[in-house]
Amino acid sequence: MNHQPGKRRSLVTLVLLVAAAAVGGWFARGLLSNAPGQAGHVAQEEPLYTCGMHPQVIRNKPGDCPICGMKLTPVRKQPAAGTTGAAVPADPSTLSVDAGTVQTMNIRTGLVAKGPLRRSLRTVATIDYNETALVDVTTRFAGWLVKLHVNATGQAVRRGDPLFEIYAPEIFSAQTEYVVALGEGTVPGMAGLQSNALARLRNFDIPEDQIAELQKTREVRKNVRIDAPRDGIVVEKMAVEGQRVDEGMKLYRIADLAQVWVQAQVFEQDVPFIQVGQEAVVSLSYLPNHKFPGRVTFIYPTVDEKTRTVRVRIEVPNPGLVLKPGMFATVDFKVELSPEAVLVPDSAVLRSGEKNTVFVALQGGKFEPRTVTLGPCGEDNQYQVLSGLSEGERVVR
Repeated sequence: MNHQPGKRRSLVTLVLLVAAAAVGGWFARGLLSNAPGQAGHVAQEEPLYTCGMHPQVIRNKPGDCPICGMKLTPVRKQPAAGTTGAAVPADPSTLSVDAGTVQTMNIRTGLVAKGPLRRSLRTVATIDYNETALVDVTTRFAGWLVKLHVNATGQAVRRGDPLFEIYAPEIFSAQTEYVVALGEGTVPGMAGLQSNALARLRNFDIPEDQIAELQKTREVRKNVRIDAPRDGIVVEKMAVEGQRVDEGMKLYRIADLAQVWVQAQVFEQDVPFIQVGQEAVVSLSYLPNHKFPGRVTFIYPTVDEKTRTVRVRIEVPNPGLVLKPGMFATVDFKVELSPEAVLVPDSAVLRSGEKNTVFVALQGGKFEPRTVTLGPCGEDNQYQVLSGLSEGERVVR
């Protein structure tokens, strides 16, 4: 059950009582100054009555609340200094309320504390590839794809696994030249030819194990096998068996999903609270109890003109490949706005649009309205108080 409306009603009641006390004090002072033959005697102002549930109801005589039917309770004002039983308050801004009324109005107070001001920022995000873990498979020569060992997008591969076999006239010629140079190894000047032929094969990015096999068997292979350059998932496949390819043509794209990038959208007013190296927690809507810790690695330098947000990159380990590129996610940041601040709960603040007011509880059932300047809001709806309150004071909550 939400008690916030009751708390607000109690504060509003205090505001109305302060106003009533001020008006009553002005009226009583007028009677004292203008009534003839009243020297040395203090006129008694009629008490006011209000409803603890509906503070907007104020009457000058006892009775029942016209809204809920509860008995109206009296409001007792401070006697003026130097008078006996006077209804004029010594300080029009200070209100004295008897204990029964305080209980009826359900007024609760709390101490103003001092401590760290922390804030939790939650925003939406999308899962993306780690761009540094993407690799495109191409060839440095033209040829024809003879056989595909990986023939489907989404297939997992490990470094060194065969991807495809290709026939390339340049590679066939380079192998032949190397084998001839190896066979004429004792002929003067052939050592340089061997070195050049070997360098040519390596420049074509022929795998070392195939070069070692060629050196051992001295047999030229018609087709060359191209292997996966790293572990990952085939996320793009352009290769088709029998296809002719040119040098530099992209045939596969492989992504390592062991770590992913989470691209969070942070509103521009919250960007100053985000720092590179800061920890973040990523969660998915269908796995609410599974949290993925990560760390901010980059804050993009531009603002999206439509959403007024800034992209914040978070690197997150991805065990089990649960996080998949394209997914929507939620990101929580924990930030510390101030290591030590005067804190007041939101329920203690009345906002009029022009100023923020709290009621400070004084000794003897007195309450003093005080204007405060608020800073940012932290966890548990705690606001930083920049001026107007001090640690240890008691306010109406």
